[in-house]
Amino acid sequence: MTLYERKLRYKRLETEIEVDAELKLHLKHGELKQALSNLIANAIDASSEGGKLWLRARANKNWTNGLEKGIRITLADNGSGMSPDVQRQIFVPFFTTKRDVGTGIGLWVTKKLIEQQGGYLRFRSKQGQGAGTVMSVFLPLTHT
Repeated sequence: MTLYERKLRYKRLETEIEVDAELKLHLKHGELKQALSNLIANAIDASSEGGKLWLRARANKNWTNGLEKGIRITLADNGSGMSPDVQRQIFVPFFTTKRDVGTGIGLWVTKKLIEQQGGYLRFRSKQGQGAGTVMSVFLPLTHT
């Protein structure tokens, strides 16, 4: 979030960060940083001035099988949300809603980076009242 302080301040976005200090992951730090950076940048872009972002990281179990221990990182915004059509395409390479500035590879790359670490990425998004998007990342404690 520190990398985006200027953008957050410019849009007057409030942030709420809740990270368990005891969390430890053994994976490629640069890849995780890139994946989270992509998610944060998208959340900021989707947020209206004066909005809010939530970032949380805590111990959790793999949501696909409920057995494997790991860490769940959740990033949520109260931005504009995504239409069902956009939701179906967000992981398609070169699909973008940011015509003038987006390349359309950010979420595709993010998903691949997380999967290469043995993790998973899922999301939910809503438009209209109570709009916003929640991105959830699960990363196993160990990756072989």
